[in-house]
Amino acid sequence: MAKDKIDNTLVELTLQDILASTGFLNSAQLSNFLSFIVNKTLDDKADEIKGYTIGVDALGRAEDFDPQTDPSVRVMAGRLRQALENYNNEKGGFTHNGKTLKIKLIKGSYVPKFEFSDAEFKNHDGLIALQENDIDNDFLNSDTKSQQHNDRLAASGPKWMLGLLAASIIVTAGLAFSYLNKPVTIAPTTLPPKQIISLEDAVLPSITLYTNYSDRGLPDWAMPDEIHSKTVLSFSRFNEYRLLDIQGENDLIFMDQYISDYYLSILFAAAENETDLNVYITLTRPPLSEVIYSEKLTFSPPINGNEEHNIDHAFKNISEIMSPYGVIHGDIANNESPPARLDCIRAIYNYFYKEDLQTFADGLDCAKRATSRPNASSSMYAMMTFLYVEAYRKQIIEVSNQPLKEAEFYAKKSILLDPKNARAYQALFAVEKTLGNTDKAIAASKKAIELNPFDRDILADYATYLIAVNQQEEAAPVLKQALELIPTPPAWLSFYNFIHLDQIGNHQDADALATNFIANDSPLISIAVILSAARQGDKTRLKLATETLNKQQPNFALNPTDALLRHGFDKALAEELATRLNEAGLARVYSEITN
Repeated sequence: MAKDKIDNTLVELTLQDILASTGFLNSAQLSNFLSFIVNKTLDDKADEIKGYTIGVDALGRAEDFDPQTDPSVRVMAGRLRQALENYNNEKGGFTHNGKTLKIKLIKGSYVPKFEFSDAEFKNHDGLIALQENDIDNDFLNSDTKSQQHNDRLAASGPKWMLGLLAASIIVTAGLAFSYLNKPVTIAPTTLPPKQIISLEDAVLPSITLYTNYSDRGLPDWAMPDEIHSKTVLSFSRFNEYRLLDIQGENDLIFMDQYISDYYLSILFAAAENETDLNVYITLTRPPLSEVIYSEKLTFSPPINGNEEHNIDHAFKNISEIMSPYGVIHGDIANNESPPARLDCIRAIYNYFYKEDLQTFADGLDCAKRATSRPNASSSMYAMMTFLYVEAYRKQIIEVSNQPLKEAEFYAKKSILLDPKNARAYQALFAVEKTLGNTDKAIAASKKAIELNPFDRDILADYATYLIAVNQQEEAAPVLKQALELIPTPPAWLSFYNFIHLDQIGNHQDADALATNFIANDSPLISIAVILSAARQGDKTRLKLATETLNKQQPNFALNPTDALLRHGFDKALAEELATRLNEAGLARVYSEITN
């Protein structure tokens, strides 16, 4: 094929999407093989694609490699051919700007074949395959409700399995809403020197999932095959992980001698009364098989179709294990010596736990380098979105002159790579609410919840947004569910809980909550302490919190209304809170400190 007939952009996007797919994400050799032959073709060097060059340059064989005596390239080519067929059969190729491309490897040749065609829009599991220009309109015009999604799940199997297929909540909390007409002079923020974070072939943690059944059998109302498939589905919706389901696919465990980062064992067994179902969940970390989470759940048989207890019981545990700020990411962030392949994820999540400039610099640098690789995942682009929105919210202008524009690019890139990734839509939600596009923000959030009703992070993010735009009545049930799902709320969620109580007039509970706040935890917590201490007349605590906020975020006092808008508050609520902060002495203390 002549080079001028190749749509390079479509080929490159297709390559990225293939490398980020399940069949390739777990295999460095398949990814390297495909990248090598595609890039050689795009460079008009297809004549250099030979068994020897693939073996040495793509698969890392020694220079004395002989493809005539060593069949490894031929074997890997067979695997690659099958993996491409699986991708094309599942997704129908990759679509961009009205064109679809399928990359194939024909038997007898190592040169890839590019099959271009006009796009055929297909419905994959009820989700639209999006083009870049269709992203905004697709989710905005959808009136699908998360409850309708849950109803469809309920119809597909036993209602109690909704417990293994339902929940939602956390990552970004409040960002920004709109610009003020009157600009504020902001002093540049200088990031500390970044620490070099290693990048190995894998930057997303992997989980090996075992689903086992007791020899004693299961109650008659429990169906093993559906239990297994629904369990795998519920966990696979979390795109921040590579899920290795070994039941029936044992080869995944040994592919490229890969070792999983976590092992999740779920044992189903009949209870002593032989009518209830016990579920034993154990999460361990190699190489010493350290147990970092263990829980026993008991499910009752259906009674008049009422499965609420089972549902609530199960989704809390799924969400607690898998969601951001959950058990796994908390373990990664707090592990002093994680595997090198998790260093990048650890650096990024350290920022969301600590929110200081050093962890921001490290996380952003690592995310930039990760997304520059051809096999960058959709979830990594979503993380880039969150970091750039943070740069805007905290006015770290060293990062970019147009952080929101870049954040929007990364969010849409994330959706293009995986239209089924709930985190990608949560990233777009972060951008839209920062831009003040309320309708698009709410629609994106609902789309994220529809795609993954098990993620408590997404639900909490939505709850805090409703609080920030002063829709307190609508926020109340969502916030309640979020707090039930998160045993130890992060600082930002506690802050929005305080604001909600404060705005509905429940000052007693708001002040009781703020009594346990430590201002040093975050600027948001300092704001809550100032508001509460001022109302209570606690001058000592008020002075300490005000000084702390000015040290944490010096630009905040220059225009607190603008700063609150950047956190996602609507104008009326932002102005009310800013007035109360200034009446409490925020501007005066800032002046004393700076002078």
